[in-house]
Amino acid sequence: MDDNKLLTLVNEERIHLQDYCSLLFEVGDLKYASAATVSRCGMIYVDPENLANIIVQLTKLLDSLFLPLINSEKKDQLELYSDKIHVIFLQAFILSFGVCLKQEDRIVLDIFIKYLSGLSTVSIDLKAKSGQLPNEKLLLF
Repeated sequence: MDDNKLLTLVNEERIHLQDYCSLLFEVGDLKYASAATVSRCGMIYVDPENLANIIVQLTKLLDSLFLPLINSEKKDQLELYSDKIHVIFLQAFILSFGVCLKQEDRIVLDIFIKYLSGLSTVSIDLKAKSGQLPNEKLLLF
């Protein structure tokens, strides 16, 4: 990408980015990057050897949290935890996906996710309990 925010692809296609746009790339190597491209980028290098266990560690962490619950004889608590996991997933989705949206679009996403979730909403005056979400006046984002 040059100083005018014009990105030229390998196939000669050119993409002009608006001033409010930025790009984030994750690449395995810099095989096709020119010196000019590299000089304009802020880069973070992480050795692949250091990444190898992150997914394994995450799955072990999740297993340690959820397998005892699933395998326990306290099946009546499973529904309570299921609601909590559901809400945590919704919150994680909204925070990760909503970060790239403008404020007015975050409001639309928030309302849409609350609608899709099927969970009940509570007034802004009340504290939301397990399996509930705050109403449209209070955003999850």
